[in-house]
Amino acid sequence: MHRSDRNDKTIEMVMELADGVHGTICHGDRLMFASESGDMMRKIVPLPGTIRAEWVRCGKAACRCATGRRHGPYVYRRWREDGRQRRQYVRAGDRPKIEAVIAAWHRQHPPVWATRQELAELRRLSRELRALGFGSCPR
Repeated sequence: MHRSDRNDKTIEMVMELADGVHGTICHGDRLMFASESGDMMRKIVPLPGTIRAEWVRCGKAACRCATGRRHGPYVYRRWREDGRQRRQYVRAGDRPKIEAVIAAWHRQHPPVWATRQELAELRRLSRELRALGFGSCPR
């Protein structure tokens, strides 16, 4: 499925969910929701990735960055998509908003290693209980 098709399906699903909200307005690629008081609220769509400040080279031969003093720092959002690493420039004024949506994504997608650690601890405790005679069923 092409990326724009997925985006269209996502927008359709959000619009269906938004039917229960007091009012919905589609403003470009942004969805605005009206609360019962009539105030417009923007829906926060979680984004994967991280925010990084990077020092960059411009590529001009006579520039200071050619000798080592790079430009920046510039802020980028980095994420993986279809097996490739992507990056997107984040304007200084947009940084707090982008950090909020990335934090929302991380809350919805806990790290896999944390789950593995918890499962390993449960297995260890289960072995200890069986060794003490608590895991066997009476016959």
